Amino acid sequence: MASSDPLLPLIPPSPSLYIHVPFCRSKCRYCDFHSVAGSDASLQAAVVEETLRQLSFFLPDASVVPRTVYVGGGTPSILARDLLERLLSGVPSGGCPEWTVEANPESLDGSFLDTVARAGVTRISMGIQSLHDERLRLLGRPAMGRECLRGLDLLEENWRGEWSCDLISGIPGQEPEELASDLHEILGFEPGHVSLYSLTVEEGTELERLVHSGRLRTNPAEKDEELWFLGKELLESAGYERYEVSNFSLPGRRCLHNMAYWNLEPYLGLGPGAVSTLPGPGGRVLRVTQTRDFSEFLKGRDALWGMEVEEVSPKDFLMETLLMGLRLRDGIPRKGFAGRFGLSFEDAFPGLLSEWIRQGWAMEDPVFLRLTESGGLRLNRLLSRLRESLEKAAAGIRLRWPLTSDFPV
Repeated sequence: MASSDPLLPLIPPSPSLYIHVPFCRSKCRYCDFHSVAGSDASLQAAVVEETLRQLSFFLPDASVVPRTVYVGGGTPSILARDLLERLLSGVPSGGCPEWTVEANPESLDGSFLDTVARAGVTRISMGIQSLHDERLRLLGRPAMGRECLRGLDLLEENWRGEWSCDLISGIPGQEPEELASDLHEILGFEPGHVSLYSLTVEEGTELERLVHSGRLRTNPAEKDEELWFLGKELLESAGYERYEVSNFSLPGRRCLHNMAYWNLEPYLGLGPGAVSTLPGPGGRVLRVTQTRDFSEFLKGRDALWGMEVEEVSPKDFLMETLLMGLRLRDGIPRKGFAGRFGLSFEDAFPGLLSEWIRQGWAMEDPVFLRLTESGGLRLNRLLSRLRESLEKAAAGIRLRWPLTSDFPV
């Protein structure tokens, strides 16, 4: 992209690529991602074609291979197979080490698996959330437990690549034995990766409206904590490593795309509602947000797809780096942090790390900034301390981003 256009980002040689498919069969009650239910085939086709034109605009060189590719949503598996094939065929992925496509059990079938396999997809991420029908109905999920198990059977029998599944703990009414049963059943299929999220009541969702009106009561906080820690213990006892707050994998099977997010490497997000973090002219960090308005998005190149571009200040980018990186079990490489911001963590926050080590919240590590498990449980409180202390450090930040290998995946 031309650097003469001051409001447009510069595309690095090999960004991670996210493509958003904003269509679902139905809207889950807890979901605050951009998605619409019940859209017709013509709208889906128009959005896919415009997303491909956007892709050609941002990555005009077909020989550029993204670092990772992730096609998410929404529910990509809901697309008609010829439309899904059309979308995937436009992705420059040859030689890409990880290419993930999301699916839900109700739209997972043999033709979907054939389509993504032919395209070169290496990884499927499937939303399960629970195997108990009562919890699935409460969440507003379109697939019940039997259909989830059918999807897992299909993956086991017909898919030879990597796959991951999502589960939710803390669903109102959920009991420890239910979560244990879900995990026991799912781990029998040997996924390489499991995401275990504690249910959050997000603003603007149907779940929030139900809770606010009193028609639904959430669990007591101590019960939600008990449930999540039970899931953590069961996963770790089965050999899964918790490498991020909510993400577990077998050795060597972490999600590389999500690692790029957590390390705040450049990523390009395309399609309605997607977000990018990219370098800009003059050493800026730019946050690019694609419009959620389909009519604006479909105006295309002449209206720059209705996207909004804002600059992330060096101070805010430093806080984002800490917010994301301290979620990781490995933490933040000290050398990479200093290279990115021109000062060490100790220079930015004098005395703070020593205090955390004394309290048992951080580790003594010459290579990484790492929290202990006790520190991870206090992450929000520690981040508040960092924000309070950051004003003094802001003047000393000398941002250089991206570096060639400052936060390697």
